[in-house]
Amino acid sequence: MNLHRLPAVTYLKAGAYQDGHAGYSDPIDEQIFVVGVINALMQSPEWNETAVDESAGGSQIYLEDCQACCKPNVLRLEWDQQAQDYVIHSELE
Repeated sequence: MNLHRLPAVTYLKAGAYQDGHAGYSDPIDEQIFVVGVINALMQSPEWNETAVDESAGGSQIYLEDCQACCKPNVLRLEWDQQAQDYVIHSELE
């Protein structure tokens, strides 16, 4: 995270005592790991939040500046009628 080079998808593996395995891992330790990672991401410049205006229609495009890498994020929102929720696609401009 410190190098501002997070890939679009990242897989994390906790240490054995935090990996959630029923034989040797306490669920509380697993949650401590997950919450720690999420909190670190939320406090980094890589994290961003965008408010969605639901009254703007079922197809929207937002452009959000990235403070970490100076490459704007393009967020495309489409309303999924079947799921009754927005589907969000993200890409760098």
